[in-house]
Amino acid sequence: MSSPSSSSSSAEPIPPPLTSFTAYHPRLLRSLATASKLAHALPPDVDFHRSLSRPFARTVDECAARLLALAETLLRYTDPAAVSEGTEGKGKGKGAEVRLRDREDVEDRFAGVVDVTDSLLERADTALDELMGRVKPVKVEVKEPVRKRAFATLITPAGKLAPSILNARIPKPQLRFPHPPNNSPPADWRPRLKSKPHALVPLGWAPGEEEQALLQGRARAEQPYAYEILRSAPPAGALQPSVPQEPRPFEETPFQWVDTPQLLEEMLGKLRGAKEVALDLEHHDYRSYWGLVCLMQVSTREGDWVVDTLALREELEVLNEVFADPAIVKVLHGAQMDIIWLQRDLNLYIVNLFDTYHASRTLSFPAFSLAFLLEFYCNYKADKRFQLADWRIRPLPQEMMDYARSDTHFLLFVYDQIRNDLLQRADGKPELVQKVFDLSKDTALQYWEPERYDPSGEGPNGSSRLATKWNKHFFGVKGAVYRAVHAWRDRVAREEDESSRYVLPNHQLFVLAEQCPKDAKGVMKCLEGTFSLAQSKSAELAELIRDTLDLEKDKERERKDKVVEAEMQKMQIDGTARALNLFVDSITASTSSLFDTLPSLTQTTPTIVAHSSSLFGNTLPSSSSAQRDTRFQAAIEKVHSSLFLAPTVHLPSAAPAPTSAAATAEVPFVPKSARQAKEPEDDRNTIVVVGQKRNKKRKRELQLDDIVAASASASPAPEQAGTDDLAEDEFPKTSTEDGAFDYAALPNLLDDDPATLGKKIKKQKKNRSKGNFQSNDFKKPPKPRTEPKSGSRSMTFK
Repeated sequence: MSSPSSSSSSAEPIPPPLTSFTAYHPRLLRSLATASKLAHALPPDVDFHRSLSRPFARTVDECAARLLALAETLLRYTDPAAVSEGTEGKGKGKGAEVRLRDREDVEDRFAGVVDVTDSLLERADTALDELMGRVKPVKVEVKEPVRKRAFATLITPAGKLAPSILNARIPKPQLRFPHPPNNSPPADWRPRLKSKPHALVPLGWAPGEEEQALLQGRARAEQPYAYEILRSAPPAGALQPSVPQEPRPFEETPFQWVDTPQLLEEMLGKLRGAKEVALDLEHHDYRSYWGLVCLMQVSTREGDWVVDTLALREELEVLNEVFADPAIVKVLHGAQMDIIWLQRDLNLYIVNLFDTYHASRTLSFPAFSLAFLLEFYCNYKADKRFQLADWRIRPLPQEMMDYARSDTHFLLFVYDQIRNDLLQRADGKPELVQKVFDLSKDTALQYWEPERYDPSGEGPNGSSRLATKWNKHFFGVKGAVYRAVHAWRDRVAREEDESSRYVLPNHQLFVLAEQCPKDAKGVMKCLEGTFSLAQSKSAELAELIRDTLDLEKDKERERKDKVVEAEMQKMQIDGTARALNLFVDSITASTSSLFDTLPSLTQTTPTIVAHSSSLFGNTLPSSSSAQRDTRFQAAIEKVHSSLFLAPTVHLPSAAPAPTSAAATAEVPFVPKSARQAKEPEDDRNTIVVVGQKRNKKRKRELQLDDIVAASASASPAPEQAGTDDLAEDEFPKTSTEDGAFDYAALPNLLDDDPATLGKKIKKQKKNRSKGNFQSNDFKKPPKPRTEPKSGSRSMTFK
């Protein structure tokens, strides 16, 4: 029966979190702690038990369904847009689209859950900063919609994209490049920049002491434009408020698809006269090891351009005339990866960068994505379904083209608005704008160099980093297999110019490390569910796993051998064997009453070892017993002192028993005719007493004199063993109390009846006690009278 306190606590209503969060928060933490503890206690073979018990399987499925529903509810609460997107275009009675259906769905969309969690943590940090007074609340008013008719035609209904858009099956564009990507570059790799427009220092410049102090902690000297980026300053007009210039509608804005050198030269001529240039990139990294820049979107106040970087990969270096010009502000959002991609694929570098991401963080906006800024300043909702599309497709569908244009078409208007907000926050002073330019410098100073695989597992894409990210830890043989397969995946990805995820997804890598299959069939079983390049190389992968297991066995054997050798090295004998005396001196007397004084053995024992040898020279010196090792003697004394001997009983010396003449006299021989046979007693004259309780024969107590007599006498003959069990009257008593033993009165066995000779004495069975209840004493119960006593037979044969 539960206590009243427990029953009252269980019946206590849950406080509402919106009004009573102080009371709700401890209850929530206790529930989460209990759930985490129980989940951690689940055994790894839950699936096995689930297959054995249907009730357990139903319970597990119900619990999983509740957890998925709870996770889906939490995601909808944190991302309200997902609910509206899931309900758009659906019929009556249909709810929001369920995004988490099973465990595989959770693992595949884990990145989305991480994004939601990061957004919640950022909101919590912002709220705490505002509560503590470290950051002032945003003083930016929501802008009015800018020419809604310009954006109404760009909103696309929500829905899943076709597989041909997400992952198109097309030939690899990198096969047509004049210089294919080198996935295993040499150790002395350097940027292949041909020229350096707007240079303050030439290519290959070695920084001096002053320049080293300028670059210290911020940039690397190998970055070609590091000095120019650090010396750049924003234009004077960027530090003053201005009237935002509204973008023109898509239909009225000039647009050009650039895929030839002539069109590229026309675009470059128009970019030279601009004061601000908006820039964005579209990247693909699933069917290439390093990744590919597929599109470049460029916008000015007068027009938009979308550049085919796959077709003009080798010609786009001329854009450094504009991108490295410090008089032109380059506006990007979240340019951390764009800077790396521009250097790696196109040899382009950015000087005088303004990153709107740093501006949104400086203003402590509730979100920092470009989609939020477009919706906040322009009332435009971008179709983010195409963010993960395959941008290698040619020609581009119109929806993908509009999405690419929208990233830069409104970005200059966002730049005007957010710069004015920074000035307004600082009361008209340019400190915050200058801060954003300084933060953007650190982003532009990034330097790309090819990453080499680290067998130790360190590095951005190392095996240790991946295992830590997914909370997977493998030790021993499994750890060796995991590292070997991870290295094999990287090597195959470099050779085939594919991404590591395309060669072998992460979850399949973990399954292989956990199960360690040794044949191609086992490998294929671990790779079920998702297509990967490893399926076509299952035999090679199985051989790699077998070799790794064999190598680990050899290492384990060598390790054990080293341990044995180390133990053998510890077992060393101090001194020579002759110096060790393994005998105790106390057991040898120096004198004897019979032999007088004994000679010393150590003095007379000859040695069998020569003191010198013609082959080996002098031998080890001999040592006498007097020169014993003191440490060894101390060890022997310690062992002897630790021995415990059981106490012994002192046996008094018994005087020899006197012998009588009758006992030693010789027995005369009596002939058979003169012998008198003993007549057997008649059983009919024997009186039997029935009903009396037979007293248990009391055993004679063992006296000390008996111990002495027993020790002095020999052990009894085998024929005499067991005679104590016979009746006492079958043998005459030989006690000395009855006088001398009469051998003549003893019956002769030769005179007995031959029929009785050779018969063994049969021991009588002892009656079992009837006091205890024994189930075996019951007989078989009688058959009921109603049953037939025999079978149906017509006649009986005898």
